[in-house]
Amino acid sequence: MAEPSVAMERNNMDLRARLRICYESLTLLPLRRFLLGVLSNPEIRRPFFTLPASVEHHHSYAGGLLTHSLECAEMVATIPELESMQRDLGIVAALLHDIGKIPLLEVSGKRSKAGFLLHHETLTLEVLAPHLRLLDKAWEDGAIALRYLWCPAPLSTPQAPWMTVQEVVRAADRISASREAERMAFTGLPTWRHSAVLEVKGPKRRYWRPHPPTLS
Repeated sequence: MAEPSVAMERNNMDLRARLRICYESLTLLPLRRFLLGVLSNPEIRRPFFTLPASVEHHHSYAGGLLTHSLECAEMVATIPELESMQRDLGIVAALLHDIGKIPLLEVSGKRSKAGFLLHHETLTLEVLAPHLRLLDKAWEDGAIALRYLWCPAPLSTPQAPWMTVQEVVRAADRISASREAERMAFTGLPTWRHSAVLEVKGPKRRYWRPHPPTLS
């Protein structure tokens, strides 16, 4: 069995390889340049690679933010119904949808001072503002679309999203978070256990799993 530090380094290399695949899958040059600019910024890249995705609910470990973000982007990339431009926008939106957590969380998993008062959606556009301004010049509609996918304006009446890919990005976020929380709940339990409870702040999260069929 590999030492923890070795295993962590291997995991980091795997995450970087997956991130490169996401980047190289983009077909639109303005989005490639936008994403490269974001990830080349050490004030974003360093915490994006090292922070947890949450305090305790899901991916709550160092590097969890990148892991969760990649899971979301990879799910978006698998949807065949998305046409190329929507797919590219969805991948970038999914990959950076939690970037606003950078000012709110610490590597230790604790909330920062701002983390007690602000929601990450509030800060996503602030963290990405310089890069979005550059994208405005290269592809204004793309920059508008990303802003909408991250922070849609509230509507006075219920309405389907202006962009269907927003549904895909949100679904990927929910699936990744729920799948990880379910894994956490069942970790350490015997395989015969049907149900599990994840003890976190707020309402308990309960999960159930079927037993595999008996071979006859």
